[in-house]
Amino acid sequence: MSSFLPFVKPEIGFSLEREICDKFDVEYVKNQLEKLKKDNPSIAEFIMKFSKKTGDSLGTAFCGVMVYRMLESQSEANSMLSDDFYMENLDKDM
Repeated sequence: MSSFLPFVKPEIGFSLEREICDKFDVEYVKNQLEKLKKDNPSIAEFIMKFSKKTGDSLGTAFCGVMVYRMLESQSEANSMLSDDFYMENLDKDM
């Protein structure tokens, strides 16, 4: 079974951990959700609605945003690796 979602490597989590250090607050989550509304409105809406149904809406929204960011970051890393591979092989063909 193939998947369009990338397999997230541990390095991505470590990288995001450094990015979000001391940012577990309402403003950070709001800003990330605003960005997500533009990039993927269905996921943003789901996170916002679901987080209101839990006893910890900030924690739930934060986790939802972080999972999305991990997938997004891994996808970007995979794309860069693919571009590098293409450029290396392009140089060999010339």
